[in-house]
Amino acid sequence: MALAIGIVGLVLGASASQLSSLAVSVTPSDKAIRVEWTTAFEATQDRFEPQYITVAQGDNLTIILITNDTIDAHTFTIGLALRGLPGSAQFVLNNSANGLTSGPFLTPMEVFTAGPGQSCSDRNGNTYACNTKQYGVFSGTNGFGNTVSGAPGYNITSTGWLGQVTVPGVYKFFCFYHQKGGMFGYLVVLPNKGYTP
Repeated sequence: MALAIGIVGLVLGASASQLSSLAVSVTPSDKAIRVEWTTAFEATQDRFEPQYITVAQGDNLTIILITNDTIDAHTFTIGLALRGLPGSAQFVLNNSANGLTSGPFLTPMEVFTAGPGQSCSDRNGNTYACNTKQYGVFSGTNGFGNTVSGAPGYNITSTGWLGQVTVPGVYKFFCFYHQKGGMFGYLVVLPNKGYTP
């Protein structure tokens, strides 16, 4: 984790020539990256765990988004410039379910009546039926100390193939609903001397 934070710190302010100095020389590989929703309890703010992901140019990525929020829906959204596609193309995993809300940062707040998982986008930015599964409902005490029985949103998982990352750089990923509240992170694609296009 400390290495990833250090690399992100270096790369965020790096020029193209400085980024090349961080080059690795590894054989590109398939990687399944698990990203989970969490909350910063002291601030009651939604976050991704991990917030920083480092991969090598040429790696082939599958993203697994896991959320257990009993109040709000969450997405994993990232631009596809890391695959050399136009800036407006996005990869989206959408963990929404019946009864969850979009949260306080969208006006008006949306309450989902379908699900789980509507409106995902694939590795080329095309809309598809989400591969989202909900494994149960929540009963217990939520993050606000309230007793909840049969609440939506428990154990929702989406899996999507992001594909091969080919363009080195730092790419922000975020929750569409909670980005304004700080739910974002960074995927660092290191230049790779072992990658051949």
